[in-house]
Amino acid sequence: MHAKTRPEPAASLAPPAPDWSSDTRSTIDQSTVIMAKKIVTSETEVGAEQQELKPDPAQSNIANPEAYDDSDNSTYRGCPSWIQQLEQGIADYENFIRWVKEDPSRVYYTIVSAQAEYKKLHEQTVEQTNNALEAHRARAVTEAAETQHSAEIAQAEWDILKIQYYSAVGEASDSACEPRRLQANEPTRVHPEVLASIENPDRIGSNQYSFPAASVGEDVEPRISKSTRLADPEKLDDGVNPPFESWLLDMQGKLFFNPDHYPTEKHRIIYVTSRTTGPAHLHLNARLRQDAVLPYNTVQDMFDDLEFRFGDLNYATEACGCLDRPNMKPKDDFHTFLCKFLYRSGGSREPFELLKHELHARLTKELKRAVMPEYLYKGVTFDEFTKRCGQESSRLQRECRKNNRKNWKRGGNTPPRPDKPSSNVVETPPAPGADEW
Repeated sequence: MHAKTRPEPAASLAPPAPDWSSDTRSTIDQSTVIMAKKIVTSETEVGAEQQELKPDPAQSNIANPEAYDDSDNSTYRGCPSWIQQLEQGIADYENFIRWVKEDPSRVYYTIVSAQAEYKKLHEQTVEQTNNALEAHRARAVTEAAETQHSAEIAQAEWDILKIQYYSAVGEASDSACEPRRLQANEPTRVHPEVLASIENPDRIGSNQYSFPAASVGEDVEPRISKSTRLADPEKLDDGVNPPFESWLLDMQGKLFFNPDHYPTEKHRIIYVTSRTTGPAHLHLNARLRQDAVLPYNTVQDMFDDLEFRFGDLNYATEACGCLDRPNMKPKDDFHTFLCKFLYRSGGSREPFELLKHELHARLTKELKRAVMPEYLYKGVTFDEFTKRCGQESSRLQRECRKNNRKNWKRGGNTPPRPDKPSSNVVETPPAPGADEW
């Protein structure tokens, strides 16, 4: 604060000193104000009444340093002005009372002005602090958004680079295989009679094929030496004679052992169709037509469609109910029980998803409750489910042994059983055919 910035009252227009007991909010100690009021109000005998002194700032020499320099009193000679002492915070209590006594108006206006200036500076400081905080917050939000955007751009660039890398690797692999393919013997051209036999095989309803000979000839690259040709499986008729499962295994083995005889997917589709007759052949013709709504794209699509028509879709579920599987008892080790369960489940062709439900149904009540979240979540595989069951089974066994020891210490009749070895050790199951199995 500087005294020059404070408004100084006019010498001839100084108002009377206000009441120091008013409700004016100030940082001045109230005890000091009361003492100053007692000094300003003097007891002058004017009749029987008191007369309040009205100080005149023009007659005061407090703010004049020269008056103290010329004074005979060595105590005030060379002393700075009372305003400077108030600003510097070096005014003591006696000087302050003396200034209030000599010129209370000047002291009051100085304090009020200082308080107003302090309040103004305080508001400015608060406003500047809030502005700085808002700017900092806005800058932080902007930087976070820019960082996130940069991360997204970097991820997109990384994905593009990965695609380019795999594409380059594929091209390099093709380039490396090209000389080997050129060094091989030139493939012999297919005779037109062979193409005609492929286009029109000897079977019932051969005019319903939608694969022209030209399209087959484009992908054909027969070689001089081929694998030993396996015998053709029986033609599938109604799924009973031969059974569909046997026919499917024979066809898959044929295509696996003689891949060079049927190099393209079109060849395999035509060959599988040629090994059907009767209801099976009519069932395939609906999707082999040129105007078919849902044509076959791969030979696996044909196998799936035939299995839906002639296979037993409920075989696994029925086999699951017919198996004589064991039920887990509270004292059984889970890994030993799991070994017996899987042994009894062998040959049922039951998928792991059904095995998961069947295994859960044969667990103990406590273990069922412990693994209920993993059982209900479809994303948990059978292996993950069995691992979780083993962990919870070990935990339940430890808690059971702990409770038994507590009961024995309290006076129970059953002594604590010694700790069993780790349940992770799988016991050797008995030989197949034993009575307990």
